[in-house]
Amino acid sequence: MEEERSSRRTDVVYGLLHMAKTAGTTINGELAMHYEKVCGNKGFSHDYYQLNVRKFDLASKQAAPSRRLYNAAEATAVRNATSHVQKHHNIHSHGHFSLDYMKEIGFADCDYLANEVGSQFWAHRFGRWHKPLELHVPCRDPIDILLSMCNYRQLRFTCQEDFTEELHACLKGESRFKRRTLTHRNIHMKCFRSPHRVQAYLEYMGERLQKKEVSSQYVQRDSNIPRKKEEECLAMRENYTYKVRVVQYLTRETEHFKDYFEFCRDCIHSEDELVK
Repeated sequence: MEEERSSRRTDVVYGLLHMAKTAGTTINGELAMHYEKVCGNKGFSHDYYQLNVRKFDLASKQAAPSRRLYNAAEATAVRNATSHVQKHHNIHSHGHFSLDYMKEIGFADCDYLANEVGSQFWAHRFGRWHKPLELHVPCRDPIDILLSMCNYRQLRFTCQEDFTEELHACLKGESRFKRRTLTHRNIHMKCFRSPHRVQAYLEYMGERLQKKEVSSQYVQRDSNIPRKKEEECLAMRENYTYKVRVVQYLTRETEHFKDYFEFCRDCIHSEDELVK
């Protein structure tokens, strides 16, 4: 059994293009907790056990809870409690390894890499890599992404007739997917539906990665407070045409998201969808 564990090799490097609000933090954490050679800006295999069990509980002095919300106040408490070990960590982002720190470690020992970063990173780092990069893109419903981003930024989408200002306030700063940049002979993009198929995706990757000898239950890290979906105007509004207008704008007009939604439309239900 030990020989089987240590001899597993992958023919490709697996990557997770961590789009905002598509469960990327959970995926990174679950895989880093349970499997070897997982690298990511939300955690690496080599120290995730300690990160999960001990480091994030120093501020509260409590036993590990089932999930944690890392807002500004929580981040400050954790940063103060762990300042002697946080030279390269941005605790405000609930366990975020900076890109400079990831580059310092390097990616040569990564079978799986998750990163929430501009799309040029993947082509620059893996365009001439010694293995192909199989890049996994989590696809989420456009309205759900919009409302989750509004919730994250603590903004309310009020369904005004001209919704563009509110919409862009929620989505500002997001530029992680450019199809032209990611179209490369050494990069092969696949997709899965998130969050609906996240558990199936974790099981899929579990069949391809090397299981860790020591692990524990993953402590969920939340960056959003729970949405009150029954109070969201897009859920309550009877005018179906309005919702269609918002979806069309998101998928056709938004600079940083139209490529992403177009790719997901083409990929879901195709042979490149990883888990049906």
